[in-house]
Amino acid sequence: MRRTHILYGVNEMKKFIAAENAGKTLDRLRYFTLVAGCLVFCVLLTVYAPQSKSGVSAALSVCSKTVIPSLFPFMFLSGFMIESGVFNRSFKLLDRLSTAVFKQPQCALSVFAMSIIGGFPIGGKMTKQLYEKGYLTQNQAQRLLLFCVNPGPAFTVSVLGLSFLGEIKLGYIIYASIIFSNLVIAVLSRFLSDCEESKAPENLRPDIYSAFVRSGSGAAASIVSVCTFVLIFSCLGSILECLTDNDTAIDVISGALEVTTGCERLAVFSSAPLLAGVTAWGGISVHCQIADCIRKTGLDIKLFLTSRILSAAISLVSCDLLLKIFPVEISALAANAGISPAVSESSFPVSVAMLLTSCAFLIGDHSFKSKRKC
Repeated sequence: MRRTHILYGVNEMKKFIAAENAGKTLDRLRYFTLVAGCLVFCVLLTVYAPQSKSGVSAALSVCSKTVIPSLFPFMFLSGFMIESGVFNRSFKLLDRLSTAVFKQPQCALSVFAMSIIGGFPIGGKMTKQLYEKGYLTQNQAQRLLLFCVNPGPAFTVSVLGLSFLGEIKLGYIIYASIIFSNLVIAVLSRFLSDCEESKAPENLRPDIYSAFVRSGSGAAASIVSVCTFVLIFSCLGSILECLTDNDTAIDVISGALEVTTGCERLAVFSSAPLLAGVTAWGGISVHCQIADCIRKTGLDIKLFLTSRILSAAISLVSCDLLLKIFPVEISALAANAGISPAVSESSFPVSVAMLLTSCAFLIGDHSFKSKRKC
């Protein structure tokens, strides 16, 4: 009997050592893969320096003319709503509606509304802030991230519909199909509820000045993060175009990586359902923009990606059905139209003003914190 126990112990020790060695081997493999990837990317940046430079320059233009003017005001507003204690006020009708549809507290309706008005990545940022403030439980925040990743009407209607497809009605149809897909996911997310109720923070008298400064500095930091990933993936896309002549492969990869560039390339197919699916997916760039929100709430990345794939599929199908009910002709010249200069150029002064305002908020926040320490 004693010998049997000894043999059993030896076998268990061998299994443990084997598992330990396998884990070390996997870690080494990941490390060398990461190093190899960095070296390859470094070589590509050196070999295709002009192309990567042009990609970053194009992305800077998009950020200054489109991303900053359209996103910064909503980022500031959403942050101010949370910092000023707007969500401390409870309305029974909204509570009942949010519980019935989302199985979420009242503030979930505001997050969803801001996400479909402000666009990427407002929903994720608001969810993270509400979770950190205590308005949402971990489970509620995780479920909210599954369906609050939405494009705004400025992108779907003006860019996709009017500029890429040449018909503004198509933009409204794409927008409606994406909102519908995320509402379906919102209803399905009810089955993931742990039934734990959130407890809102105490209704303290809000400090409007500090709320104003904190929301401004937070919006400035968020807009920098968003623009960073736009630059990175635009650079990757420009290098990708140099590596292959297969336009179809480039179109598919571009759509998976970055939503604006991907939709612009896929617009040549003149397919509104296809653009709806790609936009609902959001692109790896958007996913990276809310990666910190996903990490803070502990949401399983596989579940998040599954929700994006499901949203893309539902958007594609629902957009196709809407086009059969409300048929719209696509302009033959729209495929090569690109982003209309009239939509973008007029926003440049606004973007400069936004950047200056961001700097002022960051300086003001630092000054405010210094005074508090004193």
